[in-house]
Amino acid sequence: GDWSADVATVDFMPQLNEVLNRFGFPDDEIPEILSRFGLIAPLQPGEGVRETIRHLLEIPEFIDLVRGRASEPREELEHYLAEHGFFSAKRVALVDVGWYGTIQDLLERCFADRRDMPEVEGVYLALKRSHTGVSPERKRGLVHDFRRPVPELETLTFFRESFEFSSRALHGTTTGYRRENGRSVPQFRVDARERKMHAGIREIQRGVLDCARDYLALQEVDPVEPH
Repeated sequence: GDWSADVATVDFMPQLNEVLNRFGFPDDEIPEILSRFGLIAPLQPGEGVRETIRHLLEIPEFIDLVRGRASEPREELEHYLAEHGFFSAKRVALVDVGWYGTIQDLLERCFADRRDMPEVEGVYLALKRSHTGVSPERKRGLVHDFRRPVPELETLTFFRESFEFSSRALHGTTTGYRRENGRSVPQFRVDARERKMHAGIREIQRGVLDCARDYLALQEVDPVEPH
């Protein structure tokens, strides 16, 4: 439905193949998928992609394909979370930069049938809004929260990519999990595009640290209120 289409295409201008990759279809299978269901890939990213995904999510055969491919990765994710004590806790904090709490929504939907599913509290740098999701009341933005907007803090949401990049981990994007010596370990993307992006991200992070040092030095000369 609309919720799934929104989550798959949220807040950026994705190409159709990028969204279908997330559903478990590699690039070389996408032409056959589109042909099977009588679709043509949109020439432009954005709304055309969302409408194509919305259409696919109304086709039972496509849903069956997605569910078939999701079962094994979902099992590995469940195993990974169990190893780290996720299901043995009463309450769990999910701490992230923001901006919608989508991962929180998806975890709650994915494992809602488990009797030991903990209550998940989302703690975010900034919360722009919440999807019509599972538990928006259990999400809070520390610096900015859309339910209590303050104009000068709402500007954080205009620079989402900067915050995403500057707070990124020192490894590639997590693409899934695999068993290794009986344990579930994350798999990271290591292609050329990821390596090039990571070099740029390190430069951004160095700039953030330089800016912080300059700010502290300025405070020694002419103190100003932090806001």
